[in-house]
Amino acid sequence: MLVLVALLFSGIASALFFGWPWASITANFVYLMGVTQGLFAIVVLLWLLGVKWVETYLVSAGIITLSFAPMAFFVLLSLFSGEAEIFHWSRSPGHSTWFSLSAFFVRNLGSLFAFYAVVFYIIKKHMGNQSRQPGRLFILLVLFVINQSVIALDFGVNLSPGWHSTLFAPYYWFGGLYGGLAILMSMAFGEKKTILTPQSTDNMRRLLLAFSSIWAYLWWSQYLPIWYANLPEETEAFYSRFYGEFSLLAGLMFLFLFFIPFVTTLLSKGKGALLKPVLITILIGSWIERYLIVVPPIRHLNESAATIPQHFTWLDGLTTVSFFACFLLLLTIIHRRFSKSGGWESGQGDQS
Repeated sequence: MLVLVALLFSGIASALFFGWPWASITANFVYLMGVTQGLFAIVVLLWLLGVKWVETYLVSAGIITLSFAPMAFFVLLSLFSGEAEIFHWSRSPGHSTWFSLSAFFVRNLGSLFAFYAVVFYIIKKHMGNQSRQPGRLFILLVLFVINQSVIALDFGVNLSPGWHSTLFAPYYWFGGLYGGLAILMSMAFGEKKTILTPQSTDNMRRLLLAFSSIWAYLWWSQYLPIWYANLPEETEAFYSRFYGEFSLLAGLMFLFLFFIPFVTTLLSKGKGALLKPVLITILIGSWIERYLIVVPPIRHLNESAATIPQHFTWLDGLTTVSFFACFLLLLTIIHRRFSKSGGWESGQGDQS
């Protein structure tokens, strides 16, 4: 915990000295929120579909999700200080009511509160050994889609002037599920004695193969019509994120989120040991994806863009490390609290 505190304060000190890197803060905010919410959503989804062993991870996944809730609300409110740098529409008055700070905070805070409240309610009921209720689990999935769609619009589409996409929101929240699945599989494979049977391991391999293919399909489904329509406001939104200074990161994103998972899951034949490194690459690729969604348009449209490095900088790296340190610090504190209260002993479902 001392190491985590030191990393956290090193990031704060660098921000105070060199200025707050709002683009990197926003990128890490949407990444951690996406994968932590996606973790609980994929557990609930698989549970509803009859995958019994995931019940074992319901409470632990919920605690991981709720551990980011304090950071989510704090960072979202702190964006008020950096709104002029992050949101181009805040520097151009005359937009509709949707493009106003009051509407922005109402829809984001409202959707965040609703999602985390339902997560807390589900965990509380589950720890009380009450039976599963598909209704509230389905509501959780609906709130996940709504919250992630709001984030996708405000921290994705709306960052690029004139860009309109009806497919970006599904692409965005599916990416959260993809990262959540990688965390869930890491939790299952990381135990000394995994509860997964060989058949369950092979099923998860197939699911990972399907997720990598669907992710690539959703990305290509956006790129293709933008490419052949060749509208300036559409092509600029893609070019600023995946070409030029950020082309290397874009290549790594495709490598980590599609090519490596796709090839490995085809060749592993249900061997969990071969899948473990792939899960790490997926989580890294998911972070790169969120970074490319948020950072390039913010830096290109900033009033002082000429003086801002248009690539990944050491300050981005330090901000990321301190951001993760803060999250792990909260997770450690909450984990110890639940361990002492015996909260982890509940919800041990059928492990078949």
